[in-house]
Amino acid sequence: MQKHTTMTLKNEGHSNIEVNRMTGISRKTIARYWNEYLKQLSVLGTSGDSRSVQELIIQEPRYDTSRRKPLKYSPEIDAELDAILTAEEVKKSELGQRNKQMLTTAEMHRILVDKGYEIGESTIRAYVRKKRERLREAFIRQEYDLACLCQ
Repeated sequence: MQKHTTMTLKNEGHSNIEVNRMTGISRKTIARYWNEYLKQLSVLGTSGDSRSVQELIIQEPRYDTSRRKPLKYSPEIDAELDAILTAEEVKKSELGQRNKQMLTTAEMHRILVDKGYEIGESTIRAYVRKKRERLREAFIRQEYDLACLCQ
């Protein structure tokens, strides 16, 4: 809405200071929006249809993250994380399912940072979640005839 309001007022001939007083938007922000608008006008050509240019500028930015590769998550970090998770599985088997001594992802992140790796906690959290995914088990009730099957 800010961009649309700014461009409409500037198209009516108001200065940045006047738009600032009317909307409360910073003059630097107004100038940035207006320069972006003029740039889009020059790129698309002055066809006289400023409404379509405004719609292009106002829409949310779109990012293609499908081909983005991890920047800091390396095979070394993956090996360290696997070692930590393996140790956690051993601890779980020895101490039981409801053990309160299991590491959280924040503690795993701290261990990796202490080892000298520079990586964010949210990245570690996402990879731990992927690595801990298990197949969900379901109990399916079955009925057998008497003495048909014995386990």
